[in-house]
Amino acid sequence: AGGDPQGARAAAGEAAAGEPSPGEGTLLHAMLHAAAGAHAEAAAQFERVCAAAPGAGAAWLGLGESRLALGEPHAARTALYRAAALLPPGTRLARALAGAALAAGDATAAAEAAGQALALDPDDTASRFVLALSRIRLGDRDGAGAALDGVLARQPGHSPARWLRATLDDGPVHADAAAEARAVADYRTALDALADAPRNDAEALALKPALTSHLRFDLPYLVE
Repeated sequence: AGGDPQGARAAAGEAAAGEPSPGEGTLLHAMLHAAAGAHAEAAAQFERVCAAAPGAGAAWLGLGESRLALGEPHAARTALYRAAALLPPGTRLARALAGAALAAGDATAAAEAAGQALALDPDDTASRFVLALSRIRLGDRDGAGAALDGVLARQPGHSPARWLRATLDDGPVHADAAAEARAVADYRTALDALADAPRNDAEALALKPALTSHLRFDLPYLVE
């Protein structure tokens, strides 16, 4: 099944259907949906497990990540807080909390959670990038630059970090409509490039909708 993701999902679905109540089979089915980028289907299956087994921390974490990928940061934070109460600290959980806080507009909480992720794994470039965005929103351009430098030191080809670092280096840009449109397009192109990045960042692609949809929230800190 490892070489046939669709077959694996189908097999997991059959196993889940045979469960008397949502359990390990349904959780596996949800995880396979999430891995395939089918976040709505994943969220539905994770919710079934959470309802049947409220103490299933892994299901709450998966639900939070899926809600974040669907552009629902507040619902994501609710699920992730449940996960945090049930699971030991981990990079994946802290990264998801950071991304959800960022997407919800809570830059202080995003920076704190990103810092927790980096304390566990200093090489987690996804969390370091979220830290940079959080610092931008908090008005800490020096802190943002340091975080972006940390991303680029570990992954020189990280296009979003390169784009933001250059923007910070060049100083504020003129905020006319055409410049803003170009900035949005360039940033989305940079985020798209993460699909070709190492696995560390490919796993963080659930953050992409949040980062893209909230770019206009960042722009006031980058333009005048």
